Amino acid sequence: MNEDERLKRFNEEHDRIYTSPPIESLTNQGTPGQAPDTGLTTEQQATIRQMEANAKLNHPDAVINPPQSVPNTPPAVYTPPATVATANQEGILGDTCPQCNSIHPPLKPGQMCPNARINLPSIKDEEIGEFLVSMRNIIISQIEKNEVKDVKKLFQQSIVVLAKFLEEYKEEVKNESNPTESARGSTVQ
Repeated sequence: MNEDERLKRFNEEHDRIYTSPPIESLTNQGTPGQAPDTGLTTEQQATIRQMEANAKLNHPDAVINPPQSVPNTPPAVYTPPATVATANQEGILGDTCPQCNSIHPPLKPGQMCPNARINLPSIKDEEIGEFLVSMRNIIISQIEKNEVKDVKKLFQQSIVVLAKFLEEYKEEVKNESNPTESARGSTVQ
């Protein structure tokens, strides 16, 4: 057997093993300018078109027949994927927040990220959230109860009052004396 025959047999065997059947969706596409054969009668097609028209009339924002994307069409402009910062990276990569390491719209200058975790030894982040939810519920119930008209003004004034309270807050230190020491002191006399 010469080299040409061996190559021919190899190619035939390769084609037999690795050639796939034609794709079903590509076999019956119809004639250009005509819709492909759907197997529906003309009356059924007219009914479907009438239903689509009624749906479009009743719901103008609804997408009845979404446009089919054309395969192998490259995007107009390449946009690289957003990068996510890890805990040990410093600064901002892409639109990643340095406080919570997630992607969200930028914050106003000087504003703390509401998603950032709080690391206080005396209270957990979840407990702070529970307190804030309680405060929110109290404020909303008072707004409804007092029928407040200018809610924005109420919030502005409450923030000022809360900030003043927190600035002046002094934690009370309880100086409880040991009752056994006072008893000993009175008996020694």
